[in-house]
Amino acid sequence: MIYFVSNQKTLFESDSFQSMSVEESVALIKSWKIFQFDTEGTGLDCHIAKVLLMQFGSMDKTTQVVVDCTTIDPLLYKDVIEQGFLVGQNLKYDAKMLMALGIFIRRCYDTMIAEMLRYFGFPRIPVSPEEYEEQKYDFPYHIKTSKAKKNCPSRTYYELSFALDAIGYKYLGVNIDKSVRGKIKYVGITEEVIVYGANDVVHLADIMNAQVAYFKSINAMPALKIECSAVLPIAYFEYCGVKIDEAKWLSIYKRNCSDLQKVKDKLNAFVVNLGNKDFIRNTIQLDLFEEVDTSDKSKCSINWNSTDDVVPLLKFLGYNTKGWNKEKKEETESKGADLVKKQKHVNPEFSALYLELSRLEKLCSTYGPQYINAINPKTKRIHTEFRQLDTVTGRLSCGSQKQNEDLASLKDLPLQPRKSHPEEVCAYPQIQNLPNTDEVRSCFIAEEGNDFISIDYNSEESRLLASLSGDKGMLEVFEKGYDMHSYVAWLIYPDKIPRDIDIKKIKKEYHDLRQSAKGPEFTFAFLGNWATLVGNYGMPKEEAMQIEENYKKGFAGATKYQEQCKKYTESTGIIRVCRETGHISRWWDWQKWIKRQHSTEFWDEYRERKAAGLPRTEEANEHFAARNKYDKNSVNSTTQGLGAVIFKEFTYALYIWILDKGYQNKVKFCVPVHDEICEECPKELTSEVVAATKHFMETVGAKYCHRLPLPAEEEVGQFWKH
Repeated sequence: MIYFVSNQKTLFESDSFQSMSVEESVALIKSWKIFQFDTEGTGLDCHIAKVLLMQFGSMDKTTQVVVDCTTIDPLLYKDVIEQGFLVGQNLKYDAKMLMALGIFIRRCYDTMIAEMLRYFGFPRIPVSPEEYEEQKYDFPYHIKTSKAKKNCPSRTYYELSFALDAIGYKYLGVNIDKSVRGKIKYVGITEEVIVYGANDVVHLADIMNAQVAYFKSINAMPALKIECSAVLPIAYFEYCGVKIDEAKWLSIYKRNCSDLQKVKDKLNAFVVNLGNKDFIRNTIQLDLFEEVDTSDKSKCSINWNSTDDVVPLLKFLGYNTKGWNKEKKEETESKGADLVKKQKHVNPEFSALYLELSRLEKLCSTYGPQYINAINPKTKRIHTEFRQLDTVTGRLSCGSQKQNEDLASLKDLPLQPRKSHPEEVCAYPQIQNLPNTDEVRSCFIAEEGNDFISIDYNSEESRLLASLSGDKGMLEVFEKGYDMHSYVAWLIYPDKIPRDIDIKKIKKEYHDLRQSAKGPEFTFAFLGNWATLVGNYGMPKEEAMQIEENYKKGFAGATKYQEQCKKYTESTGIIRVCRETGHISRWWDWQKWIKRQHSTEFWDEYRERKAAGLPRTEEANEHFAARNKYDKNSVNSTTQGLGAVIFKEFTYALYIWILDKGYQNKVKFCVPVHDEICEECPKELTSEVVAATKHFMETVGAKYCHRLPLPAEEEVGQFWKH
């Protein structure tokens, strides 16, 4: 039965539902304790859009209560929401909308997040119906049809989807109609919308029960609890946002644009000085009515954004322009900066200019006026969006190029900006992977009377790897307080650094070798090898091989652990992200890979082509690329992924602490950066907030880092200091 709570009862008389008072509805919902929940709003931005409806559904599916928030104060339901346990789909949206009203959810289950966790590792790529059946995939999907192109007919394919209709059909075989959703912001509350809202809180309980049964079967209930709870602090990050110093940001942007033009001028001059007519043009045009300055007769004809223009120049200079295109899955001509970086020695002068051009182009195109456009005039802060399970490790990812239509409309910006006009973009900025400079980070500031707090773990990934692997050398580094870069230098340069030296003296006495050791250290930590050193640093093969051997001998325990991770993933198609919680990531097309791995025909052809000096087949390239990718993922996910688990768990604990203290809207979550949390609070609360944050970080860290402490260190000031 559907009940409707509104002060406009006469406008909504219907056989589809009955009227109910606020008092009756609150008493009913309170008796449920756990209930299905959803909201309908006028938009997506919680600081601009309004809540139209709140829907509550009983777990037995017999009763749905729809509340008209245009005539009924939502705060009348504050207690039942904050004291209850909510089951919803994409609850991050609902949580933010409620936060803007002064209501803060404490406990929840999110069917969308649960499904994303179940298919953690599956990309959103098209799969044909035939392949779906052949590979016995069971992921929820939407059926889509590609557009027909010349000599290429349209085709039907399945695409992974975590939408309610896709999940509902997968688990329950029901078709949940979502067609009304797009109309709500235009038509408001109608009988159709009321019934639609009620139907959204009918099937969530059954979906949850089916999902829970699966996670119990694989002993992953702790993972499910952590991910569902994490929805709330992530919503709080988006709701709070972060303040930016507009003048300073634009000043940096303008300087970068000026520097970019200077580099372009130098590159153009470099090309002209080459004297090759293929890359220059004569600029003199005779005109009977003007005097022409003939002092500069030639100009560079290259458009530096054009692959067709740049590749011939690179070839002329001696660069190898062949690169692997991940999208096309084939070798193509490339003008990429990474390609030039690996061949810096070909032409050092050009390489330096070209790499600087690439760096500045990224700064100017990515970190410009669009950040200022993203400032919400109501909060004076930037509010971006974070994705919870969108990366291979489970770390949060951030930002989106989709236009924030609510904010764009409010600021009179176009809903469909032109790509070449960043001043029109009003999207969701990237604030996690900013340029790693003090100047850029100092643009993110605290409001007057507040402090900006940033707290991060000390060497989290290295400590986790040392703890997980039990590597004696790595444990010694942290137990004796050594600097990791110095210790690695001591390991890999035995003929240059005395064996009996005090490791703590290396930083001062062998500074250059310590710096040189960073490259191999990071290379091997992320599963690179001697060939990576040769390619990235131009190192002689023999030297690179010796360095790799020294490193692996010195960290034999870590090396053995990494090999075990790789072998497990190659044999099962599963990456064990966190054994304590049951977090796993899947090698989604592992069945295809393993068939090739055990195929005599595949390997016979591979060896025949190799012996004949022929290039690999596309199938062979895919096979080795997949193994390389998942070898790395199998290792990185156990440290980076475990770090993400720790972050999600401690931020939820901290979020609940904030609510218990009544500090919501005072203590704000600003930026989450993997092992670092940035907060803002009134100065009088700073010491208390720092102490609480470090307590939760270190307490949760100790649950997973068993052999070593995982200390948290703070920086406090008027801006982001880390």
